[in-house]
Order: sequence, then structure tokens, then C-alpha cells
Amino acid sequence: MHKQWVSCSASLPHDGDPIHFQLSDRDVPLDGTYTNGVFHSRWSDYDVGRVRLWSSLNIDAIMAAAARTINAISIELAVLPSNPQEQAS
Repeated sequence: MHKQWVSCSASLPHDGDPIHFQLSDRDVPLDGTYTNGVFHSRWSDYDVGRVRLWSSLNIDAIMAAAARTINAISIELAVLPSNPQEQAS
């Protein structure tokens, strides 16, 4: 799903690139982007000094994950009653 891991001391991603990155004190990668010298995840922002490694994300993998999420939401919505009054009864 990702390419080779790159040390931040060796190089940094291009601005706006979707990436995986690992913090210096963790082994589990986060998904996010890199812009203006900062790694951004869904939950927080991390300066370069806190990030140990990064790797480019495969855009096809991102689109497949988004499609799975949309599909799961569609299935959940399909099982909800069409009339909210029915649920209250």
C-alpha cells in the first residue's frame, strides 16, 4: 500500500502529498498530508522534529478506502426506517 519508508533527515514529501508517517515515539503509521513543513493527520498536526519516517500513499488505495466507507454508510442508511415516526413507535 505504500512505497519505501524515507527518513525525514534524508528528505521531506512535496507539499500536499498524501502520506503515511510515523512519529518518533510510535511504531504505528498515521495517514495524512504534508504541507508547509508540517505533517497533518486526522487528529493533529506534527512538526518535522516529531516525525521519524514517511512514505507516499498510493492514490488508488485511498480511493478504494473511500469507496468502502461510502458503501458502508449507504448500507447503514438503507436499513434505517424511511419515516422517523416509525422508529419512535
